[in-house]
Amino acid sequence: MAPMTNTAKRRWSFSLRTLFLTVTAFACWLGYELNWIRERHALLDDNSRWMAYEASVWGKSGQYAPGMLWLLGEKGYESIYRRTEAPDEDAVIPDRIQLEIRQAERLFPEASEVGLVFGAGGAEPEGGYWQ
Repeated sequence: MAPMTNTAKRRWSFSLRTLFLTVTAFACWLGYELNWIRERHALLDDNSRWMAYEASVWGKSGQYAPGMLWLLGEKGYESIYRRTEAPDEDAVIPDRIQLEIRQAERLFPEASEVGLVFGAGGAEPEGGYWQ
């Protein structure tokens, strides 16, 4: 009698531990990305202090949201500006506002300009959409 050979190969075989580790790693990544989006939206929701210029996909800039945020539907921003009550550029900028600008740079790495707009209202540039 000839020995039996196992001709059927098992493909994509993995343990339950591997499945749990993979799902856990994916959930951690997703939580990090969703928290990043939440922080970005929280900063932009304060319309009295922040202006954001969305990047034009069809225009010359075409910045996308950083990392994998674009997979979750997040838009990229070309410019982020903080409105300040200071009357002109020679005024001393408080440390609190400088920290907020650094936070905006961290949350929006795709933005080519993150800065201040002086005066209470701030002028909106022509030809763009300000949120």
